[in-house]
Amino acid sequence: MDDIELCPECRVPKDIAEEYLWLNSGVMVMSKNLSRRVGFIESENLDPLYAGIGDVLGFSIERPAIEIARKGCIDYFKNLVPPEVIAMVRSGAIDRKLIIDGMVRMGRLNGMGFFELIEDNEDLTFFRIHDPFSSLLTTGIELGAFELLRGKAGKASYRQLSPEVIEVVSRVMEELEEYDSGMEIREYHHRDGDIEFERCPSCGVPKAMAGFEWDLDKGMIRNTWNGRRMVMLGPEMQDPLFA
Repeated sequence: MDDIELCPECRVPKDIAEEYLWLNSGVMVMSKNLSRRVGFIESENLDPLYAGIGDVLGFSIERPAIEIARKGCIDYFKNLVPPEVIAMVRSGAIDRKLIIDGMVRMGRLNGMGFFELIEDNEDLTFFRIHDPFSSLLTTGIELGAFELLRGKAGKASYRQLSPEVIEVVSRVMEELEEYDSGMEIREYHHRDGDIEFERCPSCGVPKAMAGFEWDLDKGMIRNTWNGRRMVMLGPEMQDPLFA
């Protein structure tokens, strides 16, 4: 992504250094809202984990996983996009495509994969996602963005084209389906700790972040010590499933 600048010393995207803070408690939060935590986790085991839990329980947990990701996405972007901008998008005063492009950009920065917009209109959004970090959570995230930009309830479905590619279609619901996962997002309340990160002198992120490599064309982050894929993701997209 030619428009994204990397720190000359640690090679972390400067957007990441600006959007997130690492606190002395060891917690990572959004710089625009310190009550919203951000996790930095391995992602390749997420979908197998959900499938394994479903096998143990005897029923699929796809729907609650998608639902909590939907809620988490709406909460995340409400902290990035001012409410007046969202209102202007819904009214048509701002081209929705501009905001979608920004969301896609942030998804790549967070390591969520490459999002290819195939179709977008008032009633439907169709994405093809290459190298998604999780098929289920990606579906929920797309549904959350769809609803946020329209102010309407929607439903989403995904189709696995290959191990590396899925398609997600979100549509406006003609009839409201009653479904409440009961999983609410909890705010983070900071308590000072005694952790002192050694910081990059150029961008200010912890120096250890230099051990992670961003492939921005693919929307992927790799741990260079063990080769595993990573993703930046709010814990509200995980914790409620296991509470």
